[in-house]
Amino acid sequence: MAKTESSGSGSVADELTLAHVLDRLARISEQQAEQQASNHLLQREQLKQTRRKSNQAAPLASVFNPRGEKDFPMPKLKCEVWMPFPQRVELHGLDREEVELMNVLIDDVRTKILNKEAPVYSVDLNDGSAVQLSIEPVFNRTTQQLERIRWCGPTDPDTRMPTPFFTTENRQQFRPLRNILRDMLPEEKTAAVMTMKAEYRKVAEFAKLDPINRTALTDAFVEHADASHTGPLAFSTGE
Repeated sequence: MAKTESSGSGSVADELTLAHVLDRLARISEQQAEQQASNHLLQREQLKQTRRKSNQAAPLASVFNPRGEKDFPMPKLKCEVWMPFPQRVELHGLDREEVELMNVLIDDVRTKILNKEAPVYSVDLNDGSAVQLSIEPVFNRTTQQLERIRWCGPTDPDTRMPTPFFTTENRQQFRPLRNILRDMLPEEKTAAVMTMKAEYRKVAEFAKLDPINRTALTDAFVEHADASHTGPLAFSTGE
């Protein structure tokens, strides 16, 4: 009988010990989960301290884009432009005003093609004379979009092939490209494109503003600015 009681009391002790072990394992699991959550929060705080803030990034301003690539990225050409070599905006082949004016020309050439008109323009030289500019287009009839335009001079009477518009010999006869584009295109289409001179002036004026008052002009610093923004650095509508 005593042996039976002893055996019975041993079984009860075993059951209590197993319950304690399971309870302790549960507490250990909870402590590990809490520690992992705490470590995750600590890592996030450390990343916040080491991450570069957006206003600390360089504006990447240049003479080609005075407002900077950070907040006002250069517009893209709507198609390839050969003059006679391909123009690369990313390699500073054109400044911001020239890119926007070139896009106006691309739209005008496309309109002429759709209206079955020859994309021919008159360009004034420094001496007051004028030369003919013929645009040789590559037009996609399916998408109704231009894929490439090439600036060409008058057709050679012997070979019946277009001659280069800009050459080493005649390049000194031409005015700056932005002036050429503004003169050969309708004024109502180019008036909306901000000049580089006006852009430099606006950037200089903004730099002189009191920092307290700059908060009222934050609409000029949205990532994708367009003509609807009226701040001192807002984009012109020619993009």
